[in-house]
Amino acid sequence: MSKTIIFSGGHHNSALLIAQDLKAKGYNVIWFGHKYSMKGDTHPSQEFQDIQAAGIAFIELKAGKIYRGNILALFKTIWATFYSLYYFIAVARPSLVFTFGGYLAVPVALAAWILGIPVFGYEHTCVLGKANSFLLPFFKKLYLVWPNPNLQKNSKTKLIGMPIKVQNQKKAAILQNFNTSNKPLLLIVGGKQGSHFINNLINQSLEKLLLNYKLIHITGANSKTRDFERQLLVREKLDPQKQSSYQVLAYSQEFNSLMKTADLIIGRSGAHTVYEILTLEKKLLAIPLPFGSGNEQEKNAQLLVSLGLAQILPQKETDTKSLLMAIKKTISIKKDVDKINKFKKEITNSDPMKIITNDISTILS
Repeated sequence: MSKTIIFSGGHHNSALLIAQDLKAKGYNVIWFGHKYSMKGDTHPSQEFQDIQAAGIAFIELKAGKIYRGNILALFKTIWATFYSLYYFIAVARPSLVFTFGGYLAVPVALAAWILGIPVFGYEHTCVLGKANSFLLPFFKKLYLVWPNPNLQKNSKTKLIGMPIKVQNQKKAAILQNFNTSNKPLLLIVGGKQGSHFINNLINQSLEKLLLNYKLIHITGANSKTRDFERQLLVREKLDPQKQSSYQVLAYSQEFNSLMKTADLIIGRSGAHTVYEILTLEKKLLAIPLPFGSGNEQEKNAQLLVSLGLAQILPQKETDTKSLLMAIKKTISIKKDVDKINKFKKEITNSDPMKIITNDISTILS
């Protein structure tokens, strides 16, 4: 009988690669996650869609962000812990739980610890997130994407970088629709859920942007804001020449290919985006999420700034004028090639999949 591993938490793109690899090796994988990205949204989350497409069992779990001091959130987390306990005992009987940060990881990891099930964690950001900070005493292993001298003193931690999906070298299909002008290509993205603020900013600035740039705008799909539907209508009203310089997507499975082609990426500075930008040595105009846990997106972006790969545009200071100025400045900054190569060697010189598989085999043997 194959052993069962429970996955839960944020950063589902890299987590899914690990889950698929373990599934291919004969493990039974079950995913605890968010079916919807936010309250009131009727579009299934990208996480849910990707897990379903991979043929992995998905269990919707609702918890709360207890670190915000919300009593209701605390009760939701307690309920989620008891539900996880029930599911582990009566249904799944897992051999291991693997969490990837985020508040949903807390009840799942606690339930596993109560039952004596080993728990592995993965920290994707430059600073230890609140969930992983709380769960550190309960982890058997905590994998790190970025160097962290203080954390690396803990014998539980391993610096292994991040698994990245290997994509074919074919040109992304949407690029075939562009005109052949030599204008720089901007890739606009707000994370897998999209960013209503960034979508509005691009909408307000679109006419001026199209004077000098081509744009691929990945809006995310959200039934509350309906930004994707709005931008499709905006595009339809453009003249044919401008239409051919502006492409709108809700989401793309060819994100890596689009990043390779883009002259500049504009968007949030989540861990996965920053890691891919570093590995591809592209440039980012970062508009960090202003209310992220521990100001983590600002710190992620600062890392790229130190390598000559990014500029930061604070959300509260952003309008069309500041955006246009920041785009010009970011495209023209000089990369610190020596520093980039040295840093990349430190975090990409290992095989994350192999390390994780070996550690799981060892602990479950």
